[in-house]
Amino acid sequence: MKVLHIIPSLKAGGAEKLLSDLLVSLKISGLDVELMLLDGVDARFLGQVTESGIPVEISKIKDCYSARQIREIRKVVRDSHPDIVHTHLFPAQLWSALSLRSFGVRLITTEHSTFNRRRKHRVFKLLDRAVYHPYERIICNSRATKEALDDWLPGVKTKSVVIPNGIVKEVYANAEPYLKRDFLGRISDNVRIIAVVSRFSQAKDHATVIRALALLPDAYHLLLVGEGPTASEAKELAYALGVMGRAHFIGVRQDVARILKSADLLVQSSHWEGFGLSAVEGMAAGLPVIVSDTPGLAETFEDFALTFHRGDALALSERIRSLEAPSFYEERRERSLAGAQRFDISRMRIRYREVYDQVMGEN
Repeated sequence: MKVLHIIPSLKAGGAEKLLSDLLVSLKISGLDVELMLLDGVDARFLGQVTESGIPVEISKIKDCYSARQIREIRKVVRDSHPDIVHTHLFPAQLWSALSLRSFGVRLITTEHSTFNRRRKHRVFKLLDRAVYHPYERIICNSRATKEALDDWLPGVKTKSVVIPNGIVKEVYANAEPYLKRDFLGRISDNVRIIAVVSRFSQAKDHATVIRALALLPDAYHLLLVGEGPTASEAKELAYALGVMGRAHFIGVRQDVARILKSADLLVQSSHWEGFGLSAVEGMAAGLPVIVSDTPGLAETFEDFALTFHRGDALALSERIRSLEAPSFYEERRERSLAGAQRFDISRMRIRYREVYDQVMGEN
């Protein structure tokens, strides 16, 4: 069985990191996998894919949203002869659905979020209905993601399934920490580092974490890993609140595991979220984790993470300060480590293989 995965890019992002890890795991398990990128620029996670011997095709069309991607996808599928094409993220979902209706190839897609901008406008429901119709399975990364998709498109209920995301937990568990002064310069011994690892976007709600930092003592510092369209806005807020000296914007990093091992806790404050991969990474690194109570986070991590009402900076600051008690901090660390076991990449890989086998066994 050969499976061709198609994604717009491997730029920094949760879905992109997830796919690169999954491809390597599927390859190691013996599955014949290939990858197509609609945009190969700034492909941060491509190295680990190619180093694993996975063939990669990069579209000659630089614009992911160009309809000329249809021709590129058809060409790759003709040359590769996959049994299954597995897509991730719009517009790869769109162009693949339009490209491959008559190719006889099985189509699967993964839904990575509980929300997207198309769902603000009912007119796009007609588009999404057409896009998702050719897909034989829609893998949702959480129960909340499935429920949101099923509400938007009731016709997909019978073919949408839940498979939680996974990580290579050993990478985070065994990482060597940095010294805190590597990030913060000359600091006191009691400094506490709050890590936030996510793309700067409206969904991720960095503003609430920065406002919480302003309510915390000076011993708390914030490490913000990532980049994106709302980064400048977040920096302006940090300046306005007088915490820019304690909010450290360090951009996209390839050493996230070491950074997490250097922190004291991880926060994921999101307005909407399909799963919350960085929360699992924090758990695997042995950090207490605090997440907003948004669907996709709350029910996924209810047994392993502390929660706060989304957008409530005061509640978040109180949750953070509750971890100052050594016994409670250790209890939350142990819960995190237990949670990391549940979201191992091997469990995800097995479930994906089961879906592939099911689809190939159907008439």
